[in-house]
Amino acid sequence: MADYTMIAAVTQALQALVQDAVRSVPGATVRTARPDRLLSHEQTSGTVNIFLYQIVPNAQWRNSDLPTRNAEGILIQRPRVALDLYYLISFYGEDRDQVPQVLAGITASALHIQPALATQPFSGNGAPASPPADPAESAELITFYPVTLNLEELSKIWLIFQAPYALSIAYRASVVFIDADLEPVTIPLVRRSSLAVMPIGAQRASVP
Repeated sequence: MADYTMIAAVTQALQALVQDAVRSVPGATVRTARPDRLLSHEQTSGTVNIFLYQIVPNAQWRNSDLPTRNAEGILIQRPRVALDLYYLISFYGEDRDQVPQVLAGITASALHIQPALATQPFSGNGAPASPPADPAESAELITFYPVTLNLEELSKIWLIFQAPYALSIAYRASVVFIDADLEPVTIPLVRRSSLAVMPIGAQRASVP
């Protein structure tokens, strides 16, 4: 069952994948913070920042679990919400050595090679989780799709942060399911007794 930590687990799985991919760049690190909260040394060293900037309902699955209750209001199936997550991945480093461009190329290649990630249980300590398991062995897969942002959309995003622009790419993670921590009620079948229907004349005759 995918519980309320699923969103955080997807972010950790993405962080672990990118961290493993950029290990070829000496000293490269992967953060999950708001772009305007990166420290100055993180902006000048080899840093990849992953920020979840938008969560929207998945259009295809948003009503897949309806109805969850019957006419009496009794829960008949576990409610499940389906979401799409939008990530902004930014790259920092020494521009003279094209470090941001190198990190961007490594990240894009890693997500193209392995776009489907199997999430691990959320660790909750802020550190990257273990590298994702083999997608073929997992029933719960999250697929990452590149998102095309035009100049106007990029400008709006960075205007919200009020931070200097950094080389960035965007990805959509889909579909992320979250199951409610509720147990459906099993309603036993009620066997109805058969009623004998008597002719009208016979009913009148039986009246004293």
